[in-house]
Amino acid sequence: MLPVVGIAGALALLPFPTCVLKLVTGLPCPGCGFTRATLALARGAVGESLRWHPCALPALVGFAVVTALALGLPEGHRAWRPVVERSLTLFAAALLATWALRLGGVLPPV
Repeated sequence: MLPVVGIAGALALLPFPTCVLKLVTGLPCPGCGFTRATLALARGAVGESLRWHPCALPALVGFAVVTALALGLPEGHRAWRPVVERSLTLFAAALLATWALRLGGVLPPV
């Protein structure tokens, strides 16, 4: 996992887009800006993070909640599967909504 994080972090520091969809079509993907937003959060730059990708902060909070549940619930607890399914569905919907707003010109391009 650490090599993936290192590669993603290094790619985020490049001064040009590294998203394959954006390079091929000129259109951003639903996750464009997410790595840069996460790196901004790591530096404490919340405003910058929200400009790069508004889903990064809610995703971090959601990840923290799901992690706390994973550590707190006993193995095989019946609440675990619905929590994970709903979390992933909500995250996917938020990514798609952000993408639609970005393509519609409501959110600034990345």
